[in-house]
Amino acid sequence: MGWNIDPRAITNEVRRRHLIICKRAALEIGNRLVLATPVKSGRARSNWLLNYTVPLRYVVEPTTAEQAIAEMVKAIDRAEAVPLFYIVNNLPYIERLNEGTSKQAPAGFVDTAIDGATMRLVAAGLLKRR
Repeated sequence: MGWNIDPRAITNEVRRRHLIICKRAALEIGNRLVLATPVKSGRARSNWLLNYTVPLRYVVEPTTAEQAIAEMVKAIDRAEAVPLFYIVNNLPYIERLNEGTSKQAPAGFVDTAIDGATMRLVAAGLLKRR
């Protein structure tokens, strides 16, 4: 008795779908982090940096939310295998902002953004809650 489908084809399809889910999750989380970050000069919002394989260790000059998200999309599009995505903000004051020092965003906005992204991915059927 043989296989109806080549096991390599199944493996390739699983990898392809996994990559799609990883990319969608990275974009959803990154997008929510950018939009949830309080804005004074735009520097904190602009410095959500996404990369795969290694976390980025630099800071960038202020840009718009749209430009920050577009840079994330470029990084996501470059990923060809199932990567580990890193989303970092290397500004020294990002933790203080997340603790609620800005009246523009509540304390814990980072966790709230990640939770919101997770709920959206669950609702889309891409993730399952345990």
